[in-house]
Amino acid sequence: NGGYDIRQIKNYPVQSFATADIMPLAMCIIYKQYRALELKSRIIAQVHDSLIFDVPKEELKIIAKLCTHVFERLPHYIKDLWGFEFNVPLGGEIEYGPNYGQLTEYKETN
Repeated sequence: NGGYDIRQIKNYPVQSFATADIMPLAMCIIYKQYRALELKSRIIAQVHDSLIFDVPKEELKIIAKLCTHVFERLPHYIKDLWGFEFNVPLGGEIEYGPNYGQLTEYKETN
């Protein structure tokens, strides 16, 4: 196998599409939506399959809902933009904290 881990070879197309195409699409949609809501929150980085935000405490619930909604609807956005069915469910976890090294899982409260 030439010194390559077979998992890397099999995962490459998925990882490439996710990092190079899906994450920028999600970021653009999220950005447009929080700008329309006139929020102070900002996307400050992407690390692999994670988005990092600077979020005022009073906007945490709004940003969490917005991100969850966008990621759940990404197959629809992919179909609209690129014209093919993407049948892999997308979602994720939301964590928050004072910095990237001190995160707590976000649990939505009513």
